[in-house]
Amino acid sequence: MSWSILAGVVVVEWNSQDSQYSKYLKYYTLYLISLGKCQGKEILEAKEFLIKLISRFATAEEFPEEREIVGQLWKLYKSENPETPAELCLRCLISQYIKIQCHSLAKLYGEKHNFTVEDLLPLVLDSTDPSLNNDNHRSLTVRVMESFDGEKKSSLSVWVKILVRSDRELKRFLLEHGIEQVTDWLLLKQHSSSQLKRILSDFYNYSSSQIAQLTELLASYQKVYLAQIQAARKQINRERKQQGLRSSTTPYPAPNHQQLCSMAEHLLPVWKLSAEEVLAELQNLAQLIRNYKASCGKGITQASRGQGTTNLSVNTAEDEDILNVGDRQLLQKCLIASIHEVTEERFNYLQNKRNKRGKQFLQGLYFYHCQHVPMGEMAEKLGLNNQSQVSRLLDLKNFRADIGRRTLIKLRSQVIEIAQAYASASQLKNLEARIQDFLDQKIDNLIQEAQKESSISKNREMTSKLSRAICQYLDIRKGGK
Repeated sequence: MSWSILAGVVVVEWNSQDSQYSKYLKYYTLYLISLGKCQGKEILEAKEFLIKLISRFATAEEFPEEREIVGQLWKLYKSENPETPAELCLRCLISQYIKIQCHSLAKLYGEKHNFTVEDLLPLVLDSTDPSLNNDNHRSLTVRVMESFDGEKKSSLSVWVKILVRSDRELKRFLLEHGIEQVTDWLLLKQHSSSQLKRILSDFYNYSSSQIAQLTELLASYQKVYLAQIQAARKQINRERKQQGLRSSTTPYPAPNHQQLCSMAEHLLPVWKLSAEEVLAELQNLAQLIRNYKASCGKGITQASRGQGTTNLSVNTAEDEDILNVGDRQLLQKCLIASIHEVTEERFNYLQNKRNKRGKQFLQGLYFYHCQHVPMGEMAEKLGLNNQSQVSRLLDLKNFRADIGRRTLIKLRSQVIEIAQAYASASQLKNLEARIQDFLDQKIDNLIQEAQKESSISKNREMTSKLSRAICQYLDIRKGGK
């Protein structure tokens, strides 16, 4: 048995495998950075205290679970005697959790972004050299101890995970290696309508109607969801301040069903969506922003992404099979489903208006896509005065854009679901961004093909994939009536 002094704590090195308490090693092993490397040392004082603690409330059949032990340690730490060794046990456990999170991040991103767990640990673990710990208030361990709410039986491991991944130094390191850890909900909070308009216009070349819909989507998110979340946080932090606690920094949760319904109602003047569709559109919007930021970081503009080509770099034949799923029946299935939804929404909207032009809209789609009737001749068939009225009724540009966006959401969800059967969790993480880019390009090509077709001279047969799918749906609809 050998004794030493480590960061002002008496520690002892021994073989704990012989002890029945070895399963609780994490409560009395402190991980610190020493000479640039992570070292774990057993703390005798913490071990002896833990053995006495556990023996008090362990039964003959079983030892206590982690949540129960943490709860007991927390009560003792917050008791009148602040010098209790319970704090040592908690510090040991926190250092273990920090280490686990660094290993998790290195496993997720390290190989691809050229760093190891040894690069991460010194950023968040305390050091045996006090001069390297900056000051106590910037110590991650201290911040965990100050902000964790053990009285509410919260999970300490989850709280450590949150604070590790939001640590300033760690985030800066990851950002330097091309990794930005921001949830969709925080990302949508960070962007204003004017910023979004510039991104959609300059980078994605979206139409004015598409931009109007998506900026209104962002506005509804910030007006409904963000206002509620921030009001609730303000109240919580007021109460925490009165209790002498620091402000809460928990992540933004996903919108709940009630909030999504409120957003859908807010969007009604410009966009008719269900609660589930609002959620999907918000996630898609966040992905557009994420892709834009990643592309800007690499010096890529939308124009340089290629005309009719894709920048996908497929690493394996298996990845290629996953990504090319969109070339098969799946694309057609998602396209028909989207045409159904968008067509019926527009039919219901027009049919509910005073002049009830829903049926004229369906007839016009059929004349245009399936019988190849020019708009000038179509006006007479539909009982309209001129070609301009036909053009406004069909609104083909926005009609195609809505179908394209809806198809992309459905197709992405389906392809990722299929990819889960082929790829591991880490592979899937890497695939998701490539799937998004790949499908973006496919849907862009589909819509551009239809737009090009409509700009060519009259009396030309409509043969694009979108036109054929619209005709297929209208035939199905007609047969079902």
